[in-house]
Amino acid sequence: MTERSDTKSNYSRRDALRLMAIGGAAGLIAPNLLGKPAFAQNPPASPTGRVVVGLSQEPTVFNPLMPHIEADEAVHFSVFDALVRMDPKGVLQPNLVVEVPSQKNGGISEDGLVWRIRLRDDVRWHDGKPFTAEDVKFTLELITNPKFRAWRTAGHS
Repeated sequence: MTERSDTKSNYSRRDALRLMAIGGAAGLIAPNLLGKPAFAQNPPASPTGRVVVGLSQEPTVFNPLMPHIEADEAVHFSVFDALVRMDPKGVLQPNLVVEVPSQKNGGISEDGLVWRIRLRDDVRWHDGKPFTAEDVKFTLELITNPKFRAWRTAGHS
C-alpha cells in the first residue's frame, strides 16, 4: 500500500500575484537591457534586394491564360498586369489603359460590339520594349484560338 500525501503549494495567492507582476515587469524591461529595441528602417530611395514569398503549393504554370490552380494566381498577379483592375468597391479602374472604355466616353459603340481601348504610352515589357495594341491583339487571338488550351474564354466570342 502506498501512502498518499497532499502536495499543497506553500505559495499564497499574494505570492503568486507578486511573481506574475515581477515576470511582467521583467518582460517589459529586459529587452531594453540587452540592447537597443528593433525598429523598422526608413525605406531606401530606390528598391534594392529581393522579395521572397511563400506559397502553399508549387505553381504549375506561369501563363495566366492557361488552366491553373490557386497558387498560380499569386504568381500571375505579381508578374502580369491586366488592361483594367477592379477596386475594393467593385468599380473597374484603368490599369494598362488610359481610361476604362464606356459608351459615355466613346470607348464602346452603341451596339456594344466595337470597343476602342486607348493604351497608356508609358508601359514597357520587362525587356524595355513598349506595350502595344499588337500585344493586346495577340492575346485576344490566342484566347479565342481553339488549338490553344485557354483557361477561360467566356466573353471573348
